[in-house]
Amino acid sequence: MLLATLFHISDLHIGDIEPGTGNNPLRDEDIEWWKRFYPFDGYLGHTRVALEQVRDLYEDIVARDGEDLVHVVVTGDLSTSGSAQHFDNAWDYLIGAGADPGLALPRPPVVIAGNHDHWPGRPCTWWRALTCMLGGPAQGFDQWFPHRPIAPVAIPLANGWELRIDGLDSEEDVHAYSSERVCAIGRFHSQCGELMNTIPDARPPQQIRVLLVHHSSIHDQVAGTSTITAPSRDMLADLVRAKQIAMVLTGHTHLYASRQPGENDGIREARCGTSTSRDYFDRLQRVGPPHDRRLKRNEVLVHQLIDDAGSARWRTEVYRRGGRGKGGQFTLFDQLDFGVVAP
Repeated sequence: MLLATLFHISDLHIGDIEPGTGNNPLRDEDIEWWKRFYPFDGYLGHTRVALEQVRDLYEDIVARDGEDLVHVVVTGDLSTSGSAQHFDNAWDYLIGAGADPGLALPRPPVVIAGNHDHWPGRPCTWWRALTCMLGGPAQGFDQWFPHRPIAPVAIPLANGWELRIDGLDSEEDVHAYSSERVCAIGRFHSQCGELMNTIPDARPPQQIRVLLVHHSSIHDQVAGTSTITAPSRDMLADLVRAKQIAMVLTGHTHLYASRQPGENDGIREARCGTSTSRDYFDRLQRVGPPHDRRLKRNEVLVHQLIDDAGSARWRTEVYRRGGRGKGGQFTLFDQLDFGVVAP
C-alpha cells in the first residue's frame, strides 16, 4: 500500500522572467562567462520549457498516486542570485494560482534555502564572476526563509504512521565574504546543534523521520572532495544517528546520486539533480558541442513510501529530461530501492 509520495525538486535557479517567453534572459556575457567557468551553471538561470515539463510530470504523478498522497519538497537554490524578484518568481511558480507555467500546489511545499539563496541579489556578469555572490542575503530572504531550521512538518499516513520532515540551512554558518562562499561549501554545525535540541530523542515507533539539506554528504568525484566542511559533516552524521533519521534528501551538485548507510556515519541519502535550470543553449546563440554537453540534464526524484507487510519501504524513481530544448521530456531514468526504513 502506498503511504506517501514526495515529489522532490531542487536547484530551480529561477531568475528574471523574460516577457513573451518566460525564459531567464541569457546575455552574451553570461555565455562567455560560463564557457570559461562551466561548473557554475546555476548562474544561467531557468528555462521555461523545464518549468513546463516539471509541471507536466507533477500532474502525471498526482494522477497516478492521488493528490492527497503527493507532497512537494524543494532542497534549496530556488533563485539564481538571491534577489527579491527571483524569490517572488520562484514562489509564484510553486504556489501561484494563476502562474503560467506553475505547479499551483494544493498545499505549501516544504522548502529549505540553498547557497544561491544567500547571495546579495546582484547579477553575475563576467567582470564580477567570482564576487557577485559575496555579501549578506538580499532583502526578502528572511521573508521567504523565516525559520532556519524550518518548523517540522508532520504528514499523517494512511496506516496510522506519521512522516516527520525537518530541514536545515546548510549555508547558515558560511561567512558572507569567505572562500567557502565562493567555492559553494556548506557549513552548518550550528543548525545541527539546534535540531539536536529540538527533535525528540525518543522516536515514536511509527514515525518516519526525513531531513532536508541542500549540500550533499556524498563525495563529489568532480571536485574531488565533499561539499560540506568536516565539522558539519560529522555533526550531520551524529544528528542522523542520534535522532534515527531514516532518509536525508539533498541537492546542490546538479546531478542525482544516492548512498546507503555506511559503517561509520549511518547516513542514507538521495540527492536530486537540478530540476529547472538551463540544460541547453539555443543553437542561435552559436554555442554548440562540446559546450552544451557540459550542462547537466534536468532531474526530478519521486520518492514512494510503501507499507510492505507492516514495514515501511522507501523506493525512489529518477526522472531525467532528455533531448535538447523543447524536444526533451522527463522520462523514467533509474529506480532505487533503499529498503526498509521503519520500524
